[in-house]
Amino acid sequence: LPVLLVPGFLSTRLVAARSTVNPSWEGQQIWLSLSKLGFQAMHAKGMYEDPEEHLALKNKWLQHMMLKNAEEETDGVHLEAVPGIEGVRCLDPESMYGMAAEGSTIFGGIITLLENYGYVAGKDFDAASYDWRFAPDVMQRR
Repeated sequence: LPVLLVPGFLSTRLVAARSTVNPSWEGQQIWLSLSKLGFQAMHAKGMYEDPEEHLALKNKWLQHMMLKNAEEETDGVHLEAVPGIEGVRCLDPESMYGMAAEGSTIFGGIITLLENYGYVAGKDFDAASYDWRFAPDVMQRR
């Protein structure tokens, strides 16, 4: 029987398809990327680069993750779900030279089990990865 893995909230990796906030991040993983979380911004005074206007967050990672409203991403940012099995195997396969992968496993164990039983990814089983920041009806329209 075919198997479809459906991840829960926060359980799909997201990559920056476009970013004018930090163009060097285009094509790179944003959720979950321990190296991009922006801990340096926590040590500076205040959250905003312009304390009077409250327009530009110091934390660029947070600017990528937040939404403008329930149906739109922040201006200049477009994130996409990593498609299929790789989007749900683990959340952070590359941080700390791959050592964080095991600690961020989502469906890794289930994927390995299915493969051990002869299932072939993309043929016998797949994953329905999605951008969990949006409600289902918004995702249908996107």
